Amino acid sequence: MTEQDTPSPGQSESASASAGERKEPQRPKNLTLEVLEADSPRAELARQLETQVLGEAFGNTPEQLRKEYGPYEAASTFLLVFDEEAQKPAGMFRFIHNSSAGLKTINDIESNDPRYPWHRSFDEVLERNGLEFDRDRVLDIGVVVIAPEYQGRHESRDVAYALYRGLYAYSKATDREAWIAVLDDGVLKYTQQEMGAPFQTFEGLESGPYIDSPASTPVYAVVADLPERVSHARDQGFYRKCILGEELPYVEIPSELDRIRP
Repeated sequence: MTEQDTPSPGQSESASASAGERKEPQRPKNLTLEVLEADSPRAELARQLETQVLGEAFGNTPEQLRKEYGPYEAASTFLLVFDEEAQKPAGMFRFIHNSSAGLKTINDIESNDPRYPWHRSFDEVLERNGLEFDRDRVLDIGVVVIAPEYQGRHESRDVAYALYRGLYAYSKATDREAWIAVLDDGVLKYTQQEMGAPFQTFEGLESGPYIDSPASTPVYAVVADLPERVSHARDQGFYRKCILGEELPYVEIPSELDRIRP
């Protein structure tokens, strides 16, 4: 699931909706990107933001989210963007590693559960699209969230660039070959138009209602292809900031990720 305000970034059912009125956002000036394993105490900040924003955007209850993500909890890693000046989370990613529970996106594509519309063999989908993925080298983007206070057009981009820089650098540092996700169509449209179109859709998997999102689409990105793919975008922000790691003076990134380049 993924949430972001449209036209701002955010779900794989991602959620970035606000409840009630909100103040005019201020662009963050001092962000820290953190990589947090599931058992890290600070991962609870990411979970709290996940619960808050998905609840506001899609009506997901904590019980629903535990049912959806509980089987993958031990195999989850969180990227958290923390606003040091305001002392609160600004955005988060949950991505899921392969484990005995499998990858959520693949399980949901193959499931016969009526909440998931596809009911397809993922191996057959890959074959139809001329793709081969080693599931142990795939990162499944389970949740993308931008906090409501950061959902103005520029603010959301600032936070999203920090998150995607972290995701790309983490993927390179850990030898991942692909990302997969099920993205809410509003989030997918924003990401493709405003963030350099990093994702591709699977032929044979159409948009459909997914959990509490009225329309979501399975997508993928091949990590090795990303520099070439996004370098031709009209807006070079994603390429410069997320791939090259440039022009992010407002974000403190862990040194082991900050030095990663294509």
